[in-house]
Amino acid sequence: MNIFASADFNVEVKKQQPDVNAPRTGAEIRAYNECICGLPNDVVTRLQRLAIQ
Repeated sequence: MNIFASADFNVEVKKQQPDVNAPRTGAEIRAYNECICGLPNDVVTRLQRLAIQ
């Protein structure tokens, strides 16, 4: 399954609207990491599979 084609994934991305090219402060990076750590296990598992590919 292509994660980027997943409707659920795209809904979550649009909610978060991450801008990966924007400069970040340490506090912003920490808050973003805390957000990522709070993702559901199934999402983390999908992302881990993608990272391995």
